[in-house]
Amino acid sequence: MIATPRIDNPWSSLIEEQAKEIFYYDPRWFELINKLYGYRIIALTTTNSEGYITGFLPLCFVSSLLTGRRLVSLPFSDQCPLLATDEATANELIDQAILLAKQHHVKYLELRAGSFDVLTKRTEFTENNLYVNWIVP
Repeated sequence: MIATPRIDNPWSSLIEEQAKEIFYYDPRWFELINKLYGYRIIALTTTNSEGYITGFLPLCFVSSLLTGRRLVSLPFSDQCPLLATDEATANELIDQAILLAKQHHVKYLELRAGSFDVLTKRTEFTENNLYVNWIVP
């Protein structure tokens, strides 16, 4: 499912549960990216049989002369982990992102998920440590 996130969307409970300390999942951050840079947030989601949101991955199309057109989760964000209730859900989100990247003929898909076990098992991805995440207690 692709949609534009808003503060009152049903996936806000998933974000509150899994990413309450991650600034980059705050709906105000999504609004800032859209307002300042014109990037529209594409929210990939998964649901269970009861219709509850089980996975969430925000993406943006980004273009530049230097790097070309790419799909990024999430621009101007050091780390944007996949929010998923289980490994199957995480893989479904990744598959959605790959399909979207192929459909829009982007140069590459950049998932700033940090150390994420599901991604390390996927052979179509390579790890690139461009960013360092410093955590202060």
